[in-house]
Amino acid sequence: MAMIAALLGLALVNEEPMQALFVGNSHTTVNDVPNLVKSLVQSDGTGRRLEVTTRGVAFLEDHQGRTELDQIFTSKKWDFIVLQGAKVSSSHKYRYAQTEGIRLAKLAAKSGAKTFLFAEWPRKNWSETDYILGVYKEISEPSGATLIPVGQSFDRALKANSRANLWAGDGNHANLAGSYLAATTIYRVLFGNEGKPSFAPRGLSVGEAEWLRGHSKPKTL
Repeated sequence: MAMIAALLGLALVNEEPMQALFVGNSHTTVNDVPNLVKSLVQSDGTGRRLEVTTRGVAFLEDHQGRTELDQIFTSKKWDFIVLQGAKVSSSHKYRYAQTEGIRLAKLAAKSGAKTFLFAEWPRKNWSETDYILGVYKEISEPSGATLIPVGQSFDRALKANSRANLWAGDGNHANLAGSYLAATTIYRVLFGNEGKPSFAPRGLSVGEAEWLRGHSKPKTL
């Protein structure tokens, strides 16, 4: 039996890693959210591995008329494609077109990848999670992409501790704790509750990381 278990474990290790493409702006790239997700996967005890590739865009809508992402989507077999960067009105007064986001999400799904929309967190002291999710739903509903409601995890953490520090100094970007909370939320939506990640990035204590993971379960939309 021990020999069989060892062979099964070796088979898991030797499996090809899953491939994930992240497309987004500084909310994705600051603190390298994709590689935080990778480290969570590889610490979850399941034996699975994940390789991540990141492509930067300011906004999905600004990519209209260009073909770089179209080519990247078909350049290899992606298991997951995660899109972030919907154009959101900072004053909540304007509605922007999301036609390119819809097209990209449909194209990602057509490539065979499981396709997700990373709906980013609210700004500090702004109650705007539902507003941001409403914008991303304008992409998810016609495209079929799955929403990752990171803002709900921020709200959950702040409800538990109103003094939780999740933002960088500009009140818009996340600090390491906020990016880690975003990454754990992405992990949960992509992989469910199969594994038990233990990864804590340098700069967060084991206890801080565990507390953040405990608040990374968004409500069902």
